[in-house]
Amino acid sequence: MKLTKTDLPAKRLHNIRPSGIRRMMTLARQMKDVVSLTSGDPDFETPEHIKEAAIESIKKGFTHYTPILGIEELREAITNKLSKENDIDVRADSEIMITSGAMGGIFAATQAFINPGDMVLVADPDFPVYSECVKMAGGIPISLPREEHDSFSLNPDVLRKLVTSKTKMIIFSNPNNPTGSVMNKETLEELAEVSKEKKLIVVSDEAYEKIVYDGYRHHSIASMPGMKSRTISIFSFSKTYAMTGWRIGYAAASKELIKAMNKISYCSVGCPQSTSQVAALAALTGPQNCVKAMVKEYHRRRDLLLQNLSALESFKILKPRGAFYLYPNIKHFHLDDNAFAEKLLYDAKVAVVPGRAFGATGHGYIRISYSYSAQSLLEGIKRIKEYLNNARTALRE
Repeated sequence: MKLTKTDLPAKRLHNIRPSGIRRMMTLARQMKDVVSLTSGDPDFETPEHIKEAAIESIKKGFTHYTPILGIEELREAITNKLSKENDIDVRADSEIMITSGAMGGIFAATQAFINPGDMVLVADPDFPVYSECVKMAGGIPISLPREEHDSFSLNPDVLRKLVTSKTKMIIFSNPNNPTGSVMNKETLEELAEVSKEKKLIVVSDEAYEKIVYDGYRHHSIASMPGMKSRTISIFSFSKTYAMTGWRIGYAAASKELIKAMNKISYCSVGCPQSTSQVAALAALTGPQNCVKAMVKEYHRRRDLLLQNLSALESFKILKPRGAFYLYPNIKHFHLDDNAFAEKLLYDAKVAVVPGRAFGATGHGYIRISYSYSAQSLLEGIKRIKEYLNNARTALRE
């Protein structure tokens, strides 16, 4: 049936890009015998004590509406965690909001504060949903480049130069998806100073906060002096506790910021899912050895990939310090990243994500996820090596 003028989608949807990550995942699923290294979904099971707490809550009938901000016990546990681990002091009754994963927090933050025509500096490369949420709110996303020569960290001087009178917000992830970069405290302090000087709202996505390596430490920009009033810190249980399907996360910010975001939550999801909140509470208050074990295994997988792929002359890889992705520079092949990824998929039967899926600066890069088993990684490495050895001429056409 052909849509009439009154049936057409809202104009604000016209410029929303489909997910480049999901595209490659879908293509891989449609083929046989493909090693997919596309998704950021941990291959671990949610730890048993978390599942058991959720099951028990269902048996006890905890399956009804909850407060819009989330259950009090979970907000209290989050407040304690943020104070001890992130140096962020917030009130449980008014400065914490439980969200539908980190994405729920990003959506609420952009919808609550971006007006049509507002400019938002979006780290590039970074998680692609940021720019799309800005456009959904009528804002204009502006690329804030992460450069390889800066170890894919954000440059405070570049930030200062890009700010105009119309710039209202900056959004970034730390640790970063897709590059695995982790910003040090000094860089965050400089970013904080620019943000205060330019009166910017800062949205800091810290979904990978626990997944760091080599002695690196995660720092929250909201812990910097004077930043609580202008920072929305976004966290998730998805990566830390292998809970991607539970769709549970939280936002921490000042009372004024949370109050505005809460209105978006009220109009979109109504309230957080009850069972997932119980699971999240068990995750925070239960044993943390499961997290350490998963991070240790990610570290092993990272080194496995680096050892094998760095030996290839055509791959230039900056060692990731966090998250679970490799971000190889493939410019040596003289192919754009999309064409390179498709050749790997169709000819080598290995699925990766083109760098362009994460922003304009991603051209010439690919993302390889090591949230998959070591067995899958080894098979993927084998196929990539064999393909590159047999097809070097074709890849430079």
